[in-house]
Amino acid sequence: YLAADTQYTLFGGETCALHDRSLPENAIAEMEKLQVSYLNSGYHPDVLQRWRDLNVMDSIEKRLGARIVLQSLVLPDQGAAGEAVSMAFTLSNHGFASIYNQRPVNLVLRDSEGEVSARFPLSEVDPRRWKPGVCTRFAVTVTLPEELTPGEFSWNLHLPDASTRLAQDPRFSIRLANKKIWNAETGEHRLATAWQVVR
Repeated sequence: YLAADTQYTLFGGETCALHDRSLPENAIAEMEKLQVSYLNSGYHPDVLQRWRDLNVMDSIEKRLGARIVLQSLVLPDQGAAGEAVSMAFTLSNHGFASIYNQRPVNLVLRDSEGEVSARFPLSEVDPRRWKPGVCTRFAVTVTLPEELTPGEFSWNLHLPDASTRLAQDPRFSIRLANKKIWNAETGEHRLATAWQVVR
């Protein structure tokens, strides 16, 4: 029952005392099954210390909640103003849990100065369906604005909070686990740079 329920709800708690159930292999299996998003960092100290001594604590902490990794992105090298551009994403969730709140997914096209040239809401993409242990693939097609000036642009992925009050605050955007693509100022992920718009 709990494993079914926690596919859609926030779940967490604390460890028991030293016991066979708190051995790393048993605890991790249970956290995977129950889709754990948080863990009390103060209890039980002996169990937590054992996990540190066995070098599994860092891995457990990284897997709490959802841990989304962009595996691949396929897109053309260039696009023409006013025409359609198709791209395909492959993502995997290495965390224990799913994203449990509704959340927009946006593609953001920025010019060479970093200014937003276009924003494309991907209303058909629901990140709550990026389940733990699952590889998710989806394809999208967007139409570039006709008024775009030819030149270099960047594609960015934005997973903001659903609240309009928090949507532009990067602290509330979901951050993917990939290295070197996160922009802390915008809360976006740089997918492609020096992408050409032509006429």
